[in-house]
Amino acid sequence: MLLTLCSLFILQAVKLSHWALLRDSIYYTFSIIALIVFIYDEKVCWWESLVLILMYAVYILIMKFNGKAHRYFSQRKKGSGNLANGLTGSTDLEDNVSYDATAVLLKKGTRVTVICTNFFL
Repeated sequence: MLLTLCSLFILQAVKLSHWALLRDSIYYTFSIIALIVFIYDEKVCWWESLVLILMYAVYILIMKFNGKAHRYFSQRKKGSGNLANGLTGSTDLEDNVSYDATAVLLKKGTRVTVICTNFFL
């Protein structure tokens, strides 16, 4: 939801690396599967809520060590090629690269609209 709200107010393109998209998509899929399994019987026990809280704590740990994990998996896939269709260099897709937030990449007066199916989650 936060990403959707932020996208309403930015006036430039947002660079999203394949690493961040893959990391968050996999974890989001696991969390939705766990939620469906836990609410299937229309009851949530204390241990089920504890599992969901622990899953969130694991995600926080993943984000804490994000740079190290990214470097580890990048070294392992060196020979597999670039997912950016060869249009950008490998340094353009790293999470730790700082970008100039003041550079407007779109024409003045246009907005970036992100369609999000889970807006109310």
